[in-house]
Amino acid sequence: MKVCKSGLDKNILELFTASFPDHDFFLHATHFVTVEQALATIGMLNPDFFEIDGYILWKNPQTIKYIEEKRKIDEGKPRGFKEMQRIEHYLNLFEIGTHFQKWEEWPPSLKDEDARYKKDIELMVIFAHQIEKYWRMALNRCFPDRKFEFEISADGLEGELGVCLTFWQAE
Repeated sequence: MKVCKSGLDKNILELFTASFPDHDFFLHATHFVTVEQALATIGMLNPDFFEIDGYILWKNPQTIKYIEEKRKIDEGKPRGFKEMQRIEHYLNLFEIGTHFQKWEEWPPSLKDEDARYKKDIELMVIFAHQIEKYWRMALNRCFPDRKFEFEISADGLEGELGVCLTFWQAE
């Protein structure tokens, strides 16, 4: 039998607060996740991206507002590729921990706050790598002539705290 692995280690289910005995993502999701939650997650993994003035950006309200303001200020000014990369790095930033308003309740057996924090960070970093995987596929499909770099940090980026992910165009 040939098995094609998903790329996501099933052992991370051991980090979940709601345990499920079979170590199976499908069974876990069908028992603990609503269809709305599943669809919202798929939407996060497949967002819209756009190109404007040579920038490749993740489409979100903050990015649209910033670009509109920047275009007014920079109209007609030449800009270098390094400046574009710096702006993309900043605008495509996703601070993972602060975007989630709902967290699982830890079982009473896990009393150590530091252990809880470390598990949360580990799960967010794993999630960030999965976002990178899907965003990279979408960017390569939408912009096949461009190359992209991703950065994931557990310690914040661009003044944001916690687990962050960002991307920009490579040279």
